[in-house]
Amino acid sequence: MCALPATAQNLGTAPMAEAGSTDMLTGMILVQFADSVSPETIAAVAAERGCAVIGESQISGFHWLQIPDGASPRAMAEQFAADPDCEWASPEFVTYSHHGSFPIPPDDPFYSIQTHLQLINVEDGWADDDSDSDSDSEGRRATRIGSEDVVVAVLDSGVAFENRPIPPYELVGVVPGAMNYVLAPDLAETHFVDGFDFANGDPNANDDRFHGTAVTATITQDTNNGMRTAGIAPGVSIMPVKVLFFDGNGTLSTLVDGINFATANGADVINMSLGFPSFASDPAFDPFFAGLDAAIQNAYDSGVVLVASTGNDGGGIVSRPALNPNVIAVGASNFDSATRTFYSQDSIAEAGIGIPPTAGLPGSVEIVAPVGDFSDLDGNTVPDAVVQEMIVPNDPENFGTFLLLGTSFSAPQVAAAAALLLSEDDDGDSDSDSDGDSDARTATDVDALREVLRQTAVDIGAAGADLVFGAGQLDLAAALDFDDDSDSDSD
Repeated sequence: MCALPATAQNLGTAPMAEAGSTDMLTGMILVQFADSVSPETIAAVAAERGCAVIGESQISGFHWLQIPDGASPRAMAEQFAADPDCEWASPEFVTYSHHGSFPIPPDDPFYSIQTHLQLINVEDGWADDDSDSDSDSEGRRATRIGSEDVVVAVLDSGVAFENRPIPPYELVGVVPGAMNYVLAPDLAETHFVDGFDFANGDPNANDDRFHGTAVTATITQDTNNGMRTAGIAPGVSIMPVKVLFFDGNGTLSTLVDGINFATANGADVINMSLGFPSFASDPAFDPFFAGLDAAIQNAYDSGVVLVASTGNDGGGIVSRPALNPNVIAVGASNFDSATRTFYSQDSIAEAGIGIPPTAGLPGSVEIVAPVGDFSDLDGNTVPDAVVQEMIVPNDPENFGTFLLLGTSFSAPQVAAAAALLLSEDDDGDSDSDSDGDSDARTATDVDALREVLRQTAVDIGAAGADLVFGAGQLDLAAALDFDDDSDSDSD
C-alpha cells in the first residue's frame, strides 16, 4: 500500500510572478525548517517577516509560506535561508515538460515507422540469443522483456491508466464535454502500481494533458498486440506520478514531492521528461534547489536510477534536474545518428553561466537517444519523430498515434533501457520492505548501470565523449549483451 500524503496543495491556478520573473509563482515560497523547530516557532518566524504558513508537504516536510503582496519571492527565500532554523528556502519555481515472448519484429501496425526503435537496436536487444529455445512456426523466439517487479515512476502530467469519471475540480483542464478519464487502449496490458497526483492532491494520477501518456508509451507501450505502436520495455510496471498541471507546467514543490514519493514507494527507475528554464542552471541558484538536490540524493542513495531530459532550448546549458550529477542527462539525436536535433540542449555554457562540463560524464549530457526533427533523414516519407499512442491533447476520452519531438522522448528510451537492464539482473529485483525501502540495490549499483550505458553507446559526433552527444547514442542490444557478458564472466 502506497504512503499517500495527508495534505497536498493544488497550485494549478496560482498566479505567476511579476513580468520578467514568469518562471516562478508569486505570493509564496517553500521553506524547509529543521526537524527540531516546533510548529509554534515556525509560525512565529514566518510572522516576523510578514508571512503566513499555508501548508506543509507530508511527503517532503517543507512548508508553503504566503509572502507579503508585492514581495520578491527570491528575496524572501534568501531571508529565510539565512535563518539558522531553516535548512533551505526557495521560490516556487515552475518546471516545464520537454516538448514474455513475441515475434520479432512485432505486429504493431505502426512499428515499421518507429525509426527510433530501429536506431537503438531494439530488435537485437529484445532477442534472447542465449536461450536454448528456437523460433516457433509463427516466428516467435525467446525474447528479453521487462519484469513486472521493476517499477518505472513516470513523473509527468499523469498517465491514462484507468477508467474513472473526471472529478469536478479537474474539468478545468480538459476540453468541453469530456467527462471521463479512459485507459489508453495500447496500455491495457501494462501493469500499474499506485501513484499520486501532486497537481490536484489526490491518489489518481490521471493525464489531463497528453505528455505523460506519450512518455509512458515510449517506455512500455503494449507490444505485439496488433495495435498502434510498440514500446521498448513491455512488461515493466509503471508508477504514474503527476507533477505537471493540465497546461504542461509544474512547480518545484510538485517535483520534489514526486521524487520523494516514488523513492519511498519502491520505484526502481524515475523518468523526468521535464526541466526548469536555462537561467536556473546558473550556480547562483544552487541554494534554491537544495530541496530538489536532497530528494535526488536520497533516491540515488536508495539505488534508484534517475533519468531526465536535458531541455529543448537548442544548445543551451543542461537544465535541472538533468544537471544534477546523480541523474542521467539525456539529449536527442537526429535519425542520421550523426547530428544533434536543433532543439536538444548540450553542455556548452551560456554567457554568464560558468559551469565547466566534463564530456559524457554526470553533470553534462551523458547519452543521447534518437528523436528526430521532422525532416526525413530515414527516407520513409514520414517526418522524423518518435511515434507513439497518446491522448488527444487535453481530451482524455480520445486517443491517437502522434509524431513527437523533444528531449522528453529521448529520456524515456534510456529509462526503458535501464528497466530492461534491471529486469535482467540475475540477483533479483529491488524488492521493497513495508516502508518501501529498497534492500537490493545501492548507489554503487546505479553507477555500474550508468557505466554500462556509457560504455555501450554508439560514438557519434566528435570521436570519443563530447559535449553534444555525451558518451554517444543509446544501443539497447549492446547494453543488454554487455550485462550478459559481465554475468557470464563472473560465473
